Amino acid sequence: MRSTAVISTELLRIAGGGDVKEISRLLDAGANPEFQDVFDGSTCLHQLAAKGHLEAIELLLSKGANPNLVTQNTSASPLGVAALSGQGEAVDLLIAKGAKLSESEVTTGLVQECRDSGFAKIAEAIESTI
Repeated sequence: MRSTAVISTELLRIAGGGDVKEISRLLDAGANPEFQDVFDGSTCLHQLAAKGHLEAIELLLSKGANPNLVTQNTSASPLGVAALSGQGEAVDLLIAKGAKLSESEVTTGLVQECRDSGFAKIAEAIESTI
């Protein structure tokens, strides 16, 4: 039997691809849905949010992933990552599940950065949560 850390590391490694069956298999095998990368603190949810893998995001959240964990190096939230990646549906889903921007993202003007990047609808959706 593999350790939880090994299984969780594998989950983090494959999460960005959005393979729901494989993510589900690893979660069922004991992977931690909140496992954070040792280098930057990103989680599977950060990776999935960046690519807009909605079904996989839903799965992780249903298995207890915290939508408000932030990275160590930039204090990026999954919501902020989705927003800056232009993933409007992921933004809407995360907001519906209680996700917020980190204090750092609010302070540094992530909402304006979204507008400047052409993501006005995303900026409006996030503003309603601040």
